[in-house]
Amino acid sequence: MYKKPDFSSVNSWMKSYVDNNKFIGSSILIALNNKVIHSNHFGLRKKNQSEPFDLDTVVRIFSMTKPITSLGLMILEDQGLVDLNSPLSDFIPSFKKCTALVEGAKNISEVEEVPSPTLMHLLTHTSGLSYSFNDTLIGKAYLNEIKAGFQNANNCDSKTETVNSNPDLEMLCNKIAQFPLSFYPGRKWEYSMSIDVIGRVIEIVSGKNLSDYLEETLFKPLGMNNTGFTFKNKMEQRLADCYLKDAEDELYQTYLDKPSMFYKENMKLFLGGSGLLSTITDYFKFTQLITNEGTHNGSKIISPTGVQKLTTNMIANDIASIGPKEFAFMSTVGMGHGLGGSVIVRPQVEFSSSVGDYSWGGMASTYFWIDKVNQLTTIFFTQLIPSNSYPNRPELKKLVRECLDLK
Repeated sequence: MYKKPDFSSVNSWMKSYVDNNKFIGSSILIALNNKVIHSNHFGLRKKNQSEPFDLDTVVRIFSMTKPITSLGLMILEDQGLVDLNSPLSDFIPSFKKCTALVEGAKNISEVEEVPSPTLMHLLTHTSGLSYSFNDTLIGKAYLNEIKAGFQNANNCDSKTETVNSNPDLEMLCNKIAQFPLSFYPGRKWEYSMSIDVIGRVIEIVSGKNLSDYLEETLFKPLGMNNTGFTFKNKMEQRLADCYLKDAEDELYQTYLDKPSMFYKENMKLFLGGSGLLSTITDYFKFTQLITNEGTHNGSKIISPTGVQKLTTNMIANDIASIGPKEFAFMSTVGMGHGLGGSVIVRPQVEFSSSVGDYSWGGMASTYFWIDKVNQLTTIFFTQLIPSNSYPNRPELKKLVRECLDLK
């Protein structure tokens, strides 16, 4: 007879984070063989209010958008419409004349001509693009551009719209193309806006904006009625507040976005790397598609080969060998990268895992992983920025595996 695992240690761990004011609220879903064996929630959607952070709570999943967008591109590859080895310049002409920083560059003028990164480089964060929060020359250049954009927007007449104040994906990608790459494509790993650019490739190939494409291709077929770049199905009524950690006095402040920005009429920029809202039960439908090798209720959404590419390490060794040695308290030693998410190639003692675990997280401390060896899926939602505030991801993974007696 099947004996249901005891997840009391996981519950205690979640409760302690809320009781100690580390998270305002959180929820969890654990499944074996695609069947939920445990779900729970603690705390609130909003501080000093009464709505619980339950499984219907809508959150900003930030970078957990990346696996969804990546799978969206893989569907186009399945259809023979894209080749992952194609250069980005085949789709976005502004990337035809690429330069990259020379090794050891001290400023962004020290560059060399390089080939355009390929779609595979983008999907694995080996493209040479960056993020504005990266402590690198190009990351800082992105940040300065963002600051200049805000300043220009604040100084212009309120009736005048600027490119910086309300761009779309086409504008954003053309702006990114004006900067050098951080390195020669394929030689290093740097977390980046690459999947946002992949979103633009999807728009060009499909002839639809990214929001409509994902809605028609994935969300509607999978019944993900609470996932999107904008509100639908009264999602605004269930949206959790997002909090920022104050490093000095450990206080928490509401993340400064406005719910109004998620209304369809206000949204122009569909960020395939960070822009989706979702619920934990909706995201489970997405992970089920992966564990079911691309089928949903008997209908093929993507081929098993496409899913295999998504969840297989696509870099030569591991992230640590060509990039940072740690990411959000998780060692990158033995951690490779598939398409839009990480893949464990050599489990490490300090980060309990199975070979082939496919996972990723979001800026607000959300996290999921799929353990193909043990047919285990775990999804954890909360809303705290930054994602490296606490070691909650390795802690949770270790606890869940202990509850299931996985060594």
